[in-house]
Amino acid sequence: MKPPVPIPPRLSRLTIVCIVLFVFLTALHVFGMSRVHLVEYRWHRTLASSAESVPSEHGLSFSLFKTTFALALRSLKLSSHSGVLTCGYSEYISYGSDSLKLSQQWSDHQGWAARQINDVTPANPFVMSSQSVDGGVQIGGIGVITTSRQGETGTALRIPIAYLLILLLIPPLLAWRGRRRFVHRLNAGQCLRCSYTLDGVPTCPECGTAAPLPVSATATG
Repeated sequence: MKPPVPIPPRLSRLTIVCIVLFVFLTALHVFGMSRVHLVEYRWHRTLASSAESVPSEHGLSFSLFKTTFALALRSLKLSSHSGVLTCGYSEYISYGSDSLKLSQQWSDHQGWAARQINDVTPANPFVMSSQSVDGGVQIGGIGVITTSRQGETGTALRIPIAYLLILLLIPPLLAWRGRRRFVHRLNAGQCLRCSYTLDGVPTCPECGTAAPLPVSATATG
């Protein structure tokens, strides 16, 4: 039986995805230091209606009932500024007496929206921005923050892009290490699976893997 031709390990899908994300986040980190990039998805939904008793203007013995509708404008936001990636959820409650009119009032504030805010104070690439927040926990720049501005409440997860770049480098480095180990074992005449020294035997006595063709044999065909 002819020994198999050694084939270097291929890049996994995870490694390819990590490389693509690494390039994208690096570009975002380099070119987005002096501006805010924001991608947002917004939708609204009528929460509930409530009736309250309103005294009659003419001083009659009976009272009128006024119905108030509550509409929640919700949004998912993904923003990048000063080397920090923020993913958050916010909600704004609006009240009105007419459900249809209230819904039409916020009809333009739904769906996907993307904008770029320029003229932001340039930030040092090695210093993370410190934006004012109402509460939350942050350790080393990573944390969950809560905000409340003009009736809008929100919760967001913040993480520096540099930390994500380090995590995305792990799969490519492992793939490079595996390829280097493959070449080393092939040139040293070792088993490609368990690194046992074969000494010309056709099958590895340790794991039973067939010995690959030598480099000279694969070159001459």
